[in-house]
Amino acid sequence: MRKPRKMVHVVWADAHANDTNAWLYPGEVKDRGEYLVDTIGFILQPGDGGQTGHISVVQSVAQDDAMDAILNIPLGMVRSVNVLSGKRVRLDSLVRRAAK
Repeated sequence: MRKPRKMVHVVWADAHANDTNAWLYPGEVKDRGEYLVDTIGFILQPGDGGQTGHISVVQSVAQDDAMDAILNIPLGMVRSVNVLSGKRVRLDSLVRRAAK
């Protein structure tokens, strides 16, 4: 039996570079504020694949618990975490909506 996992939406501030590939002098550097990123996935606790001091999110988990695309976000970069509901949707209704 597969163990239940909580799906989360994490908003976090990513490290980012200036938008130019040229050398800049100090007076030319502009402060553009935080670069916010939205990530959605299954949360991993320390001891279950998660990293201490981070919010660890995995994109996919196979039936044998193999995991793909684990993202470890340092806690200081996290701006919000929301647990998503586990509401089931019917596949046929999704297919109809996607066809329109």
